[in-house]
Amino acid sequence: MRLKRFISGLAIAGLATAMLSGLSMAAEDRVDSRDAAASADSDPAETRTERDGAPPTDTAGGSLAGAACPGDLSDSGNVDVFDLLELLDAWGSCSDPSDCPADLTGSGVVDVFDLLELLDNWGECPTDPNSCENSCGFEALGGCWCDEACVGFGDCCDDACEVCELDSCVDSC
Repeated sequence: MRLKRFISGLAIAGLATAMLSGLSMAAEDRVDSRDAAASADSDPAETRTERDGAPPTDTAGGSLAGAACPGDLSDSGNVDVFDLLELLDAWGSCSDPSDCPADLTGSGVVDVFDLLELLDNWGECPTDPNSCENSCGFEALGGCWCDEACVGFGDCCDDACEVCELDSCVDSC
């Protein structure tokens, strides 16, 4: 019996090591892509195309429209260990992709990218989806933007200039 527990523990440890290794590589890729997208050497207006009013999407193409706090699977107002446990419990292919709340990226599979999304939103959920709090350089959950190009596009969140201290706001806000 002890041997069986030991072997089971090794298998779990191996899985955890593999997951953490994959998580680390995916996190590095994600950070690199964000750094490249937010590069100060490029004109922000050239790095974004004009938006067509479509709901915001994540990097995998899944819609985040209506998501008040991606990763808050328990609807507690926080992304925390209980949400992590729900995500891990749903790990793998979704039996019904249209009803798979742990699939945060909309890929039809609960995987490392959903885990990264959950970890990226860890902590207290924002109270206003149209606020730039924790969204500087990106699109806020409500669809307004918090980057240097939002002034030119006319789609800044109301608090973009104040919260993100955007250079393009000097004469505009």
